[in-house]
Amino acid sequence: MLLLLGAGSLGALTSCGPVKAPRVSLGGSAQPRLVPTASRVDVVPGRTLVTPVRVDGPISGAAKPQLSLADGRDVDASLVWIGVEPDVRSWSSWLPAFERWVVSPASDGAIPTSLGAWHLVAALPADAGTQPLDLNGRSIAVNWLADPDTLRPTNAPGAWEPWRLRADSPQPDAQLLAPEWRSPLRLWHARLVTTSLGRPTATPGIWQVRGDSGVLDRLAELIEARWRVGLARLWYADEAVCRRLLTTLGRTVEITPGTHAPAWPTDPSALDSLLIDLLDPRLKGRALAVRASAWVEAMPQTAVWVEDDAAELLGDASEPLVRIRAAGLGESPELVWVSGAGDYRVGEPRALEPGGVVEVAVPAAAGRSVTGGRGFTVRCGVQAKSVAARELYAIRPPGLRCGPLYLDWTLAAWAASQPGAGDLTGPEYSAVVLLYKDTSGAGTSGWAAFIECAAPAPAPSPAPAAPSTGDGGVGADDGGTDDGADVTGAEAATVLAGEPEVVRTRVDAAPDELTLWFGQRGRSAAVLRVSRSGVVREEGVDAAESTYAVADEGDRWSLSVPVPAAAIEPGQIVRLGLTRVDPRGVRTAWPRRLMPWDTEPARAAIDLKAWSGLSES
Repeated sequence: MLLLLGAGSLGALTSCGPVKAPRVSLGGSAQPRLVPTASRVDVVPGRTLVTPVRVDGPISGAAKPQLSLADGRDVDASLVWIGVEPDVRSWSSWLPAFERWVVSPASDGAIPTSLGAWHLVAALPADAGTQPLDLNGRSIAVNWLADPDTLRPTNAPGAWEPWRLRADSPQPDAQLLAPEWRSPLRLWHARLVTTSLGRPTATPGIWQVRGDSGVLDRLAELIEARWRVGLARLWYADEAVCRRLLTTLGRTVEITPGTHAPAWPTDPSALDSLLIDLLDPRLKGRALAVRASAWVEAMPQTAVWVEDDAAELLGDASEPLVRIRAAGLGESPELVWVSGAGDYRVGEPRALEPGGVVEVAVPAAAGRSVTGGRGFTVRCGVQAKSVAARELYAIRPPGLRCGPLYLDWTLAAWAASQPGAGDLTGPEYSAVVLLYKDTSGAGTSGWAAFIECAAPAPAPSPAPAAPSTGDGGVGADDGGTDDGADVTGAEAATVLAGEPEVVRTRVDAAPDELTLWFGQRGRSAAVLRVSRSGVVREEGVDAAESTYAVADEGDRWSLSVPVPAAAIEPGQIVRLGLTRVDPRGVRTAWPRRLMPWDTEPARAAIDLKAWSGLSES
């Protein structure tokens, strides 16, 4: 799916895989019809215009767009394809994934395989004033903006901070923020939450790109200029509303101590809609402030999720205790409480601060009965959100199927409290575990786990390359271009003193591994790490390594491993969680999605007594 949004950004470039771009028709000199995809193009005199266009008709690689001002002056312009090559390892990143960018002018005659759109690129003269623009003989709707560097008043009373968050705003975690620095569409956001937009633009060229990185530099500068003008207009209209908007755009949540995760709106269509309004010359004063306030209030105020379905086991009946968490995304403190069956409150209300998290533990049996589990309602102020916890699983012949495994949480799905939004990897990398009664006597517990993981057969390892010794050797940087090396999903960015420092790390193919976690999260009774080679490493007090026979069919592999006796808890209960890192380096988990910073999964409680019919459930 490709959304082209022309006001604040290029749009959301997301897909389940790369899409082949159209080839350029060579020969002839006819000009195609170029139509900007935005109903209004916001431009700044003296800046480079980079805006998506729809192309009607064949494209001649030799022909250039004819762009001119009303006074007759021609403006140098070109038609350029801007696209991305998505990295599957980034599909479940917290913020929208960073990719490798493709910049290919029509004059090249062909475009690398990528997902993207055609763009008009033109260097606008500083003295263009407010003249109309003519593109290939057709007038286009232009909104000329003031140069943001001229907007700061010299004698105005009070503070002037439309481009700066409050001084006490927590800094987002640098690793989680890395995708913002890697995208020319969202570099403005990274600068807003670290150094403010008022400072000089950070060093350009920190993205990976095939082609002219300067086009992406100009795109990032134009998007930032638009946000600076839009926020300044709102500050003039209503300083308090502007501060509210800045708080929303810079919201973080301390989900774990010391880790401030970005929690701001990421929907590109919502952000573009906001920027269109901020730059709308028809919206001024009170009307602009009302529109911005409505946008802030329409954003999610709370995120709610089940962190663990079996955080503890209660009493002789080994009833699972469910851990539910809520995060404050709004502007004011709220009271949070949980209600279950019959809409009765479970536990006492808790105070939830903006940017904070509260945790509520409730017995699974207190929830209302829903398909396959127990439902709870989490009330935060006047809002109510429903969550479902899994019941105590009853294992019966031939065994209990544990799966499918889910991708890590993304900010968009988490903020919307939608645990199922884009949570599954493709079938070619699926995995499942079957827990069953083992009569072979191979293990000490009498139980075993059959593991089956889909994955293409690993490619033979290439011969190691000879070390390079010249200036173009290891660690050399070509200034932003890329020769095709697979580095986009394997890089990390850190922010030191507010400026991006890109750290490049080559990550080879991951050794396909599935891990079984037994017992309580954070205090595992046993951990089994199972690899495609059949090697099983058991961690814990009795750490050991064993090798089991693997059935490898090329596109999938499977084996059975005994369940450690230490995994069986009182009452014949097993608490189990699964994680897998597949050959692409993509992590998945069961029974719940993981946060990017989590190291082990939630647990599901399994009643082994049900196998022989002894369980009362």
